[in-house]
Amino acid sequence: MSNAGRTIAEELSEFALNLRAQDVPAGVIAKAKISLLDQLAAQIACADFPSSNAVQRYAFSLSAPGPSSVVGTGRKTDAELAALTNGTAGHGFEIDDYHPRSLAHPGVVAAAPAVAVAEEVGASGTEIILAMLLGMEVSSRIGVAGTSSIIYERGFHPVSAVGPFASVIVAGRLLGLSAPLLVNAISIAASHAGGTTEYSQSGGNVKRLHAGIACAAGVRSARLARAGLTGPATIIEGRRGFLSAFSSRPDAELVREGLGVNWEVEGLAIKPYSCCAMIHAPIGAIRQILDAEEIRPSDIAKVHVSSNRLAKVHVGSVGPRPTTVEGAQFSMEFSVALALAGRGNDPAAYLEAQRTNFEDPIVRSIAERVELDVGEEPDAAFPEHFMADVELQMKDGRKRHARAYAKGTEDDPMSGEETEEKVRAMLIGRGVERDLVEQLIIFIGRIESFEDPSHLTYILQYAVPRSD
Repeated sequence: MSNAGRTIAEELSEFALNLRAQDVPAGVIAKAKISLLDQLAAQIACADFPSSNAVQRYAFSLSAPGPSSVVGTGRKTDAELAALTNGTAGHGFEIDDYHPRSLAHPGVVAAAPAVAVAEEVGASGTEIILAMLLGMEVSSRIGVAGTSSIIYERGFHPVSAVGPFASVIVAGRLLGLSAPLLVNAISIAASHAGGTTEYSQSGGNVKRLHAGIACAAGVRSARLARAGLTGPATIIEGRRGFLSAFSSRPDAELVREGLGVNWEVEGLAIKPYSCCAMIHAPIGAIRQILDAEEIRPSDIAKVHVSSNRLAKVHVGSVGPRPTTVEGAQFSMEFSVALALAGRGNDPAAYLEAQRTNFEDPIVRSIAERVELDVGEEPDAAFPEHFMADVELQMKDGRKRHARAYAKGTEDDPMSGEETEEKVRAMLIGRGVERDLVEQLIIFIGRIESFEDPSHLTYILQYAVPRSD
């Protein structure tokens, strides 16, 4: 224990409850708004996918109508169950934002509970964005303190390992918990942490649920603390606390270092491609090569990708012949082949691959020629920088090489305008009315001027994707 005897949970609690809008740099607020827009679009676009539908059926079977929107259905339920369903949808197709240093997905685990609880309590737009910002910041810091050991050495999925800390900060702030109650809520949330990455080895769409579990966990934990349940204040840094349990090399002081001065959320990355973030840098390198000259798939003898150690395990295990869409999105070979074959890596490309049972002969032929190894420089740069080298070896002996950073990260950022275009393409492409899409973009851009979430509720009730 340090900092005048306060535990990390106590310090985070006071920070989360006392932060005011004027305390936050404009650029940080803007980053949170971009994340909220991107995440709500992901929730709407993925609301009718199988994993989302399964969780919706579960939620509706448990609860009478409530105050919180279940995105994409036109129905409402209890805030905890809405957070569960919307969080699952928001993580439903590998298109939601991520935080490279923590390897987590802060947007989904903050946005889903923020909107669900805001609808329950009638929170203002300013409170929604502040709560979301706080949740993303706290969970990212805890992920950074746990280091890549959380996923690389222990095999936990960061979205469900650190995600409950995001959602409990969001719920605690919006529900108006006192600082001591929020400390208890943070501790309770830690008991919900979990989720393994075995899905990246042998499949299953449970991965989508990991975000939903984390979102619901925070709302439940805040409510349980308010009802009188308690937990250890040393839950984060304690001998048997979260960091010791989930990481082989934790550095607890990174949670509080520069808190409120240096903002981890500034490093948030928006995804342009609908696959694991580990594959984005190789796709960027391929796009560089293809932009420079026309290369026919039949000319390629071998594709060599150099990335980091985690990529070798996380996206190098499915192999070139996935049998599910989740496997395709976690296959370096298949996703690289999609890019080289000119099919693209947006949601439509993976849905089309699924419709053809992943048997496009050109894509499969290229995928069989992709090799993945650990490159010295990309590995040394990770996780601060998502970098990869790609070399194409042609059948006539020529070689083409490119190095790229993942598009959407600080090294190659997406602008607000690019994110808006992503949102338009994603939602209008799923049959959502253009007028509602534009209303969503305008609402988030002006969120501080709204006294309650009623207009957002209207959008979420009527923005329904078209089933393919």
